Amino acid sequence: MIRFVATYLLCVGLVGSVGCRSTPTATDIREMQSASDVFGLIETYEEVELEAEQTQIIEALVAHVQTDERARMFVVLRGLKAETPGLRVATLRALTRVAPEAPEIGAKERIELLGDGSRSVRHAAAESLAAGVSNDAILDRMLSVARAHKSHFLRSNVARLIGGVSPEATLVAAVRALLVHMAENDVAPPVREAAVQSLGRIGTLSERDRLKTLAVRDPDAQVRMAAERAAQQIVVPLESRPVVAVLPLQHGPKTKKAALQIAELLRARLSLADVCEVVDPEKLEAALAEMKKIGRFVYDGDAPNAPELGRLKVANQLVYGSVQEEGSVYTIVLNRMDVSTLAIVPGSAVTVSGYRGDLPRLEQQAADLFVERFR
Repeated sequence: MIRFVATYLLCVGLVGSVGCRSTPTATDIREMQSASDVFGLIETYEEVELEAEQTQIIEALVAHVQTDERARMFVVLRGLKAETPGLRVATLRALTRVAPEAPEIGAKERIELLGDGSRSVRHAAAESLAAGVSNDAILDRMLSVARAHKSHFLRSNVARLIGGVSPEATLVAAVRALLVHMAENDVAPPVREAAVQSLGRIGTLSERDRLKTLAVRDPDAQVRMAAERAAQQIVVPLESRPVVAVLPLQHGPKTKKAALQIAELLRARLSLADVCEVVDPEKLEAALAEMKKIGRFVYDGDAPNAPELGRLKVANQLVYGSVQEEGSVYTIVLNRMDVSTLAIVPGSAVTVSGYRGDLPRLEQQAADLFVERFR
């Protein structure tokens, strides 16, 4: 009985100097926040055990992180590095509200949390860093960390975030370079997928070409589909698109139909790929008819008649080629010429061969390769 009374008196503060504090209410916490009592908030945090109360105090301290170093350090060390995912999420969400004015607060730790084991923490970290891509220092840190980080969660989250960078940003070239590297080399398909999606938002014609290659060659089907969609998002400026005319292909007695089909297929594929302006077949036929009237021909034997093609003003690039038959083997040859220089466009040549029964497949293969190599 004596022990009980002593304990009671100690708790009400009548005996001793320590006393027993009651659990702080939300009102108590708000009053300390309004009074800028950072020390009181920190002291109270050390005495509470429930996560809900810890969360309220962290949120109150976040209101002072821009002006008080103690609040800033406590939020980073005890909030962002808390043992429980719930408290890490709450801290991140509170920092998101002040991120536009103070994006650098806990930036290093928030970037690391992009690779956290908890999905909800990763999502909250990404939300808190969305505004950070406009800050060169934070963006540069994201790039540096993502280049070699072991967590594919972090690498994929960074790949998504940096896709929001402004095309006028100082580091946009470095961002594109990292995204291309991730898209082409990362071992984790989710990272490659995130990278190609971001390239679709901020990529240029150069990245468009890389995406078209990935749409065919990446081993993962999801990445291939994402790369194809991303390539379509990058619009080629009209003034940058070559005007291309698909000339009649040279053919033998048995390959006329195939030659016509391939020319038609090339026009359709080039138009669909949106890499150039394709001259209307009727307009091309009219131009070729005018050349023929004055004794000028597109082909000189099996080779294109380059000097005469230089007079063909309906396009600045010409697609030409042949469908050849030698015994049971059929060969499709395609090339692209720059009218201004009368030179073959580097890397544009396509040659495929096979047997007669393979001809429909060869036509598709030749058209696919030709469009893929279009630069």
